[in-house]
Amino acid sequence: DSVRSLTGILPASEIASKAVGKCRFELMVDESETVAQVQVVGAHPSLGSWREEHGIPLEKEAGTNLWVGTAELPLDENVEYKFIVWREAMQDASGEKSRELHIPADASKIHMSDKINQAMPVSSDTTPAKRSAASHLSCLCKFDVEVDGAAEGTSVSLVGSHEFLGEWQTGSAVPMFRTRENTFSASMHLPVNTDLQYKYLVKLPPVWDNVVRHVSLAGDLTVARETMHRHARQNTRAMPPLS
Repeated sequence: DSVRSLTGILPASEIASKAVGKCRFELMVDESETVAQVQVVGAHPSLGSWREEHGIPLEKEAGTNLWVGTAELPLDENVEYKFIVWREAMQDASGEKSRELHIPADASKIHMSDKINQAMPVSSDTTPAKRSAASHLSCLCKFDVEVDGAAEGTSVSLVGSHEFLGEWQTGSAVPMFRTRENTFSASMHLPVNTDLQYKYLVKLPPVWDNVVRHVSLAGDLTVARETMHRHARQNTRAMPPLS
């Protein structure tokens, strides 16, 4: 597992004065096949100080409904935390298969236009590089996807086989921005002469755990194992009190 370290979160002097350990967060989620992303957030800076954008993404273990992630926390402190769950609003039309993209060696720009309920691209345009730029190493790739009926608060991200696309890790997916009513976009430079696969993740607004949980580390490794049922969550973005 990757570990959220205290380095860069707390001052070095404060880290040196604290004994720390690793906490492995494990969450078993029912109906996990409809879950796009899970995150843990809590009162400690290593858990984002209750800020959703700084929480720790959990990764789903293959073939299970178990989501896991690890962070460094100080020993002998009672730390409050919650889970946040994003559910998929709809499946990408490619289903179990992924979308394919070939970036030619001479490409300088590629524009992919997709539709979420259509497996084949709506359009795909490639701009060749100028002759003087034949030795270029990357191509500017723009991805547009149309999501019919995307409600307010719906988010879309791009995940794929390349490291710049998260290597299929949903916690590292590339966020897309709404550019028109039902269209979301993202742009990035990707290496030329490359074949890669990608998919779109369409997520409903996040659902916060309605239980404030606690963990206290007493050694090098502590496992916080929880189960979350769908009826035990509430759809709210309200931040817990910092008392």
